[in-house]
Amino acid sequence: MKYKRQVFIYAYNKCNFGDDLFVHAILRRYPFVKFYFRGDYESAQRIQTEKNIKRVHDDSWLIRQVYNIRPSLAARMKMHKEKQCDAVVYIGGSLFIEYKNWETILTWWRYTADNRKFFVIGANFGPWHTEEYRRQSGEIFRKMQDVCFRDKYSKELFSEIPTVRYAPDILLGYPMPEEEVDPKQAFVSVINCESKGEGDNQLKPFDRSYTEGMVDLVQRLLDQGWKVVLSSFCRAEGDEEGVRKIIDKLADTSSVEVKNYDGFNTDEILRSIAASAIVYGTRFHAAVLGFAARRPVVPLIYSDKTKNILEDMQFSGESFDIRKPSDDFGERLAAIAGASEIQYLNHMDQYAKQSEEHFKKLDDFLR
Repeated sequence: MKYKRQVFIYAYNKCNFGDDLFVHAILRRYPFVKFYFRGDYESAQRIQTEKNIKRVHDDSWLIRQVYNIRPSLAARMKMHKEKQCDAVVYIGGSLFIEYKNWETILTWWRYTADNRKFFVIGANFGPWHTEEYRRQSGEIFRKMQDVCFRDKYSKELFSEIPTVRYAPDILLGYPMPEEEVDPKQAFVSVINCESKGEGDNQLKPFDRSYTEGMVDLVQRLLDQGWKVVLSSFCRAEGDEEGVRKIIDKLADTSSVEVKNYDGFNTDEILRSIAASAIVYGTRFHAAVLGFAARRPVVPLIYSDKTKNILEDMQFSGESFDIRKPSDDFGERLAAIAGASEIQYLNHMDQYAKQSEEHFKKLDDFLR
């Protein structure tokens, strides 16, 4: 096939379920575009199930040899394919966290915005702490072709910048499989607070209360005759360890099924979400995909990004902030399973349609 356009794509490349779905969504939207990305062999195997994407081998023998002789020339060689492309797209969620070395990080964003047609879609801004970080980020956003945030809070931080927009999360419009719902199956997305956090906002202090609460939830569901699917969305961020800590504390796991995302079982996890009567989503995109499947969802908030987006969508069901521990956490969560009709997202069709607005400016540019 002769491709009409070439785009260099950046995304979080750690075998994270939500971010990998972002990539699949954009590849399928533009089958007439050839995408290129940097990544290791494993990431190439995950993504290259789609025909219109190709890995750039930054670690090739030639580049390694050139680097030993002249590092600056090797750097230019690595950028050659990106320079040839019509545009650069960064698709992802928490792209703009204020780390201690934020000035160094913004150097790359500034260079790319100065030298490429640059689009950012699907992101949120923060956590952030200093006005200088926000100000310098805004200067970079002005130079981009488009910055579409997934929450109104982020958009309003840069309301005076014409390139900044808002649309609901991309995966609210992801095509979910049609599955017969098991009325006694619960899908439970788990994180590991010991290793999870964003910038300076670490969750380690809440590890014990979160794990004990999730064990209590699962045990109560099992006692009520439910089947439970425990799911890890990202091994690199410790989710599998979070699942293991829960499993180790359960007396009987015969009605518990573990589904850990490995980069290749995407459809299996999507089907499990669609077939569940209720979704408990600690991972933000577990909640989003539960909404997309039109299932009752209980969001477990570990970051303000989730709180902000739930407010944007006027979610009227119950949610729980794991940063505010309570002794009856698991009991309250389990009680919702018997009254799950209150946990739907109203106007879901509207949000699914609006989520496509993330691609509006890129549509105009590519088509």
